[in-house]
Amino acid sequence: LTIQEDGNDIVGFSDGSSYNNPGPAGSGAVIFACKGSDKKFICGVQLSLGAGSNNYAEYIGLYLSQIMISLAGVTKACFQTDSDLLASRSKAYIR
Repeated sequence: LTIQEDGNDIVGFSDGSSYNNPGPAGSGAVIFACKGSDKKFICGVQLSLGAGSNNYAEYIGLYLSQIMISLAGVTKACFQTDSDLLASRSKAYIR
């Protein structure tokens, strides 16, 4: 997997959920190269986690996007999530 950083912003989108929290859980992540309002799909992955909590599934989704971006050799990327927990915890580590 190679992503050219020719003026594109690399963005990882992630999500996770569980049924009946805790319960059967799954995570997913996709990577896009974005330039202005144009988005180009690069890759995606989904993972069935078995039993787990919603928070666990959200974290695994973020890890999946980080792993894909890291394997591609990208040194600068943005991550987007709909999880308030991930967003608030991530801000603490970024500072």
